[in-house]
Amino acid sequence: MPVQQVRGLVAVALLGGCVLAEPQSSALPARSDELPVREVTVFKDGHAFVLRETTRPADAAGRIVLDELPEPVLGTFWPYAASGERLLSATAARERVSAERSALNLVELVRANAGCEVVLVETDGTKNEGRLLGLTQRDAEEIEANDPEGARPRLPELGTIVLLATSSGTRAVPVEHVRELEVRGELVRRFSEQALRDRLTLRVDQAGGAVTVGVAYVQKGLRWIPAYRIELGADDRAAVRLEATLVNDLVDLEHVTVHLVIGAPRFEFAGELDPIALREVAAGIGFRVLARDRFSNLANNPNLLMTQAAEIVDAGREPAPPELGAGSAE
Repeated sequence: MPVQQVRGLVAVALLGGCVLAEPQSSALPARSDELPVREVTVFKDGHAFVLRETTRPADAAGRIVLDELPEPVLGTFWPYAASGERLLSATAARERVSAERSALNLVELVRANAGCEVVLVETDGTKNEGRLLGLTQRDAEEIEANDPEGARPRLPELGTIVLLATSSGTRAVPVEHVRELEVRGELVRRFSEQALRDRLTLRVDQAGGAVTVGVAYVQKGLRWIPAYRIELGADDRAAVRLEATLVNDLVDLEHVTVHLVIGAPRFEFAGELDPIALREVAAGIGFRVLARDRFSNLANNPNLLMTQAAEIVDAGREPAPPELGAGSAE
């Protein structure tokens, strides 16, 4: 049985436009059709059983990283490997990744052209020429190390000072004092920055090569509504036709096998998210369970009977035996 994990987060470094920095994270993968839906079974109450599958190359450690997390009902998430490999674990984590952006303002142009030879023109007309070092910044690792709430993922904090290496030293100019930026050579219009992304990592027992992996789960957000049409014939016979309307707030469906189920099942934990979703609601599941007493499972499992009970009795009186539950608790 594969092990599901929810773990902490990993760090990345920022890349400038004209400098080469050592990357410490993976690049942000494409999101379109990364884990396409192959089959859905739709219920009238808005729940759907979703089957998603893809074929991706595994890395040297047997890992396949998917840049998307579902929000399944508690206890319904099931990852698998379908190409002969054995799935070892499924890990959900919020990680820092490198995302490419287009520079839209002067601050972002300063970030994109870090490392280039430039001329900074201040609001009073002063010109400063030199190599652009970029903005001051507090790294994410430093923020996490001083975070009293623990090792939750954080993003770097950008300062408001532009650093410029000149012939006489390093000049620090407040970014609000910069009026113009002239770049010697071609202007870089895109830059890389860190972003937080929820990712699902499936690990199999085979390193390298293409692996077919998938996930199956129940999630709310897709329902179908029936409509009936009755046609009366000349022979006093009636033909009843069924039309289905799909209401989809869940995921894009294209070339998908759809099953429509008449009737609605009952999901015991329909209002609870599986922890694999990495959401605030899911994160509180363990806390809510721990806050109850040792008989807390009685509320969620009608098949359990309490056979022992504490009772304060008068001295010399024999305590009555506890009674077993009856009726719905049977």
